[in-house]
Amino acid sequence: MRSTRNLDLAPGVGPVVALVPSTAAIGPWARIAKQRAALGETRRVELLLRDPACRRAQGTNVMDRSVVPALVAATRNQGRREASRVAAALATTSHS
Repeated sequence: MRSTRNLDLAPGVGPVVALVPSTAAIGPWARIAKQRAALGETRRVELLLRDPACRRAQGTNVMDRSVVPALVAATRNQGRREASRVAAALATTSHS
């Protein structure tokens, strides 16, 4: 895996909304700044990172199925809070 994000692979010229499960960088290309730069300066990019409540609900064992109900509730709440930001990003267009 070269990146958990792969922003630079987003096709087209429109806005990019990325779900970011991890901010870990695996090698130099995985750095978020480099991927954003590859999209160009005029392209809007919104990253949806797990908030503290989601990280707490997930815990440290990503294979622990017992956390699923709490994690679903936490991510649903985060989604509701982030909905207007995502909608605003998707409503924009970028033209050079």
